[in-house]
Amino acid sequence: MNYRLFNRRMPLLLGLFFLIAVTNSSAQIWSKIIDLGGNATPTCIRKLADGGFIVCGYLSSDFNKAKEGWLARLDKNGDTLWTQFYLPETNNGTFNSVVALPNGGFVACGDNNGKAWFVKTKSNGDSVWSRYYGSAYQTYANDLFGNRDGTIVATGGTVLQIVYDANGMTSFLMKLSGDGDLLSFKTQRGNEGMRIDRLSSGNYVIGSLSSQRGMMGFHYSSALGATVVDDKGRVKFSHSYRSESFMTEKASKLEVRTGVLACNDLSYIVFGFAYDSIRTGKAFRGYMVKAREDVDSICWSRMYGMGELTQINDVTEIADGYAYVGTTYSLIGQKRMYFGKTDTAGNMKWEQLGSPLDSSVATGIRQMDDHCFLILCSGTGKLKLMKYDSACNVYQRENRSDSTKSELLTINEIKYDAAKPLTTIFYTSLSSQQLLFDLFDIAGRTAIHRDLGVVAVGKHACIVDNSELSSGVYYATFHLKNDVAIKKIAVIRE
Repeated sequence: MNYRLFNRRMPLLLGLFFLIAVTNSSAQIWSKIIDLGGNATPTCIRKLADGGFIVCGYLSSDFNKAKEGWLARLDKNGDTLWTQFYLPETNNGTFNSVVALPNGGFVACGDNNGKAWFVKTKSNGDSVWSRYYGSAYQTYANDLFGNRDGTIVATGGTVLQIVYDANGMTSFLMKLSGDGDLLSFKTQRGNEGMRIDRLSSGNYVIGSLSSQRGMMGFHYSSALGATVVDDKGRVKFSHSYRSESFMTEKASKLEVRTGVLACNDLSYIVFGFAYDSIRTGKAFRGYMVKAREDVDSICWSRMYGMGELTQINDVTEIADGYAYVGTTYSLIGQKRMYFGKTDTAGNMKWEQLGSPLDSSVATGIRQMDDHCFLILCSGTGKLKLMKYDSACNVYQRENRSDSTKSELLTINEIKYDAAKPLTTIFYTSLSSQQLLFDLFDIAGRTAIHRDLGVVAVGKHACIVDNSELSSGVYYATFHLKNDVAIKKIAVIRE
């Protein structure tokens, strides 16, 4: 096989463009952007037994649009130990997922010009073998799991016929030997396998997605589901947890994805997004459902979100519940990171938006040994890692002074009305612009989030109901497209 490996090991100083550090009462918060030499899209992060991490993704060339897969090995502090690049025969391949094998090394999977692509490496990233599998039309591997006996189980989607709807897509379950030989290949019609995990019973659970698009890419139907199979690939049961139809331009902004997480109590969580017709202004919200495999029953289902459009991209189990990351989109298409934490019953403990000046998308989250969270981000063209403390002190202000001035908006005056109690923030907009408003507490948590829409040139007022707040110091923050205006305010509750 004409397989070429590009070894570009770059240790700790791997193209590190900048490091932002903010110290708070819990832990240090930092953000790292690492240049991999092209347009990098990170897709998956896994925690390893030594506390470190393995990250995968793909690199696009601006010159000839070719794509190659890459792996990055991180230590427990998030520092880069090595990176390796892998170029397939067709010069056009992506890595969608990676796992560590119990006997050492890694296996990555993805797509290579319509074929499912698998690469096995040593612990230092050196290639051992690569394999391609697929149907006559298109096949791609989305996720995989490494078993203790060295075998590999993968899921993805394959098109068995040229049909442009969900009926033309088939989910597959593929089992490979440790040498990459195909041991079994089973399909399930009508959906696409997005994520796979292994339950404590030894069965596998596959998070699946069935979707259709109408004219101009608008979604008009979608279903999140899960299929539980035994170690022979035989289906135990398959269930659709969210199935709906809708016709709206809003859905065209969402990236169709779903995932699944095996929990420690014979249960699993399916996550993605769902259409919520009840809550005005939040038509698409992040969605999580927890179900048990032994009785095929739903434990709970919840919706989350802080914007017009919200989707959950990854979930990780922690000692007292679950942490998740996702994306929100404003009506003008602005992306912001969104993440939160729930208890074991799925009840919200906190939720948080990322900086309005940061348009990257959070695609993965894992808990570090110090109980902080390491978040994997895409959308910047580089490998981006962000560390947040367990108390979610996440809003990284470029200026932590009492106020930050903007060239497009001026905060004129703040008036307090203790009788009502209300705080009115008077401001002047110097141009017609889309405006978002956030009120952050001293720890950086979001107390209030509002989309003010397009404001005209002139004077305006933003009213805050103090009865919704605790006494303390807050930062009133107006977000413009490429600017921010901040003013510190104090709330005193009697």
